[in-house]
Amino acid sequence: MPLSIFLYHITVEGRWGPYGVSIFLVLSGFLMSYHYGSKCERLPRGIVSRLRYAYQKIKKLYPLHIVMLVFAAFANYISFRNEVVWGKFGLKFLLNLLLIDDWFPRNDIFSQFNIVTWYLSAMVFLYFLFPILIRLAVKISKKRLLLYAVLTYLVMVCVALLSYRFMGERSWWITYESPYFRVGDFWIGILVGLHWADKRNDTSGDVFNYRETLRLECCAGLIEVGLMVLSVALIMYESENQVVDQFANDILFLPLSAFIVYVFASAKGFVSHLLEKGAMQWLGNLSPYAFLIHVPVINYVHAIAKRTVGTLPIVVWGGISLMITLGLASAYANLTKKQTTERSACMK
Repeated sequence: MPLSIFLYHITVEGRWGPYGVSIFLVLSGFLMSYHYGSKCERLPRGIVSRLRYAYQKIKKLYPLHIVMLVFAAFANYISFRNEVVWGKFGLKFLLNLLLIDDWFPRNDIFSQFNIVTWYLSAMVFLYFLFPILIRLAVKISKKRLLLYAVLTYLVMVCVALLSYRFMGERSWWITYESPYFRVGDFWIGILVGLHWADKRNDTSGDVFNYRETLRLECCAGLIEVGLMVLSVALIMYESENQVVDQFANDILFLPLSAFIVYVFASAKGFVSHLLEKGAMQWLGNLSPYAFLIHVPVINYVHAIAKRTVGTLPIVVWGGISLMITLGLASAYANLTKKQTTERSACMK
């Protein structure tokens, strides 16, 4: 999924970006509900303590966010230096720095220098709400968890339709970047995660024989491959219908995202096993850092290439951008790992 977002920002075509975001949001809610569902009473309650909790959750990414913000803001200044209004530029930089830029309707101030930080801004908001959401979720009858997920989705469909009806193309902010709307993705992930945990706890613990295990593995693998093929078909689908385009920001992929997260968590088919291999794990560990790095890298590589050697094929400068992104992400991951090791050693 991180690769799908990278491809989207290289080509700005297809549905790669929105689908990758949908998967991440549902997966975040799913994993957090699994880890904290049984100990939600230990989570903070007050506004200040929940804000501290939210920023604590992204502390590994925040220094990188600051670095990439500076690079992106500098590129923005170079590109539009004759149009810069320093008061607006400074306010926009401050809102970006605090990760609250997308908590307000989109305009020239409430937008990003590094465009992907809207996701980090949304996650701060969702982490801030999580202690409240998980306490509400655990009070729901286990038999009704999926029903509440479906009802949440229907409410989101209604909101998307109303926003498009009254705001037209401007509703894009609501259905894609708005953290308030994205609470729905996160909440559905929480409900599906609690349902999965409940079903997992209900298993009898019997050990399947070899044939039974092999049959389950094959079925799970076929389901996963089928879902991935369907996902690619939806991602590549383009439409001239603006309502469909608005739904493709999130609503179109949300049920599929929730289903894929559930299947991958439950089935353990051969696609899941493939994703657990060394190279895939390495890419997965780098994905949060690569996510924040890739857009400024793409912009710098494209601009430098255009001014020095002219227009290059997208495969060339896209490949260069990908290699630089992975290299920088790997360097940052190693740096944070080294700092964590040194900090642990000092505490002993």
